[in-house]
Amino acid sequence: MNRDPKYDTIRPLEKKSSIILEDGMDQVQNKGMIRRIKKEMETVLEEGKLVESEDDLILDQQNNANWEHKFDQGRRFEELEEEEISENTQRLAGLTIQESNLKKK
Repeated sequence: MNRDPKYDTIRPLEKKSSIILEDGMDQVQNKGMIRRIKKEMETVLEEGKLVESEDDLILDQQNNANWEHKFDQGRRFEELEEEEISENTQRLAGLTIQESNLKKK
């Protein structure tokens, strides 16, 4: 800690970068490496060259397939529900007609 003569208080030292790229690297080397990596990342993002690893792509495809399957199951369930409701409505209408016919007799 260094003393700040202006306020005569103790202030913390400049915080070192939290990324440590190699053991034994001093702060200046570390910051230089970080700057270079950030610049390379910006260049890659600007040029649209960001390529995912093959494992990530496979996982994405599997996740997409799982979600599509669940979505299809959900859609089929909704269709079955609608069919069942329609059938029940028709049955109820038929029973109502039968009931009214019985009352007429």
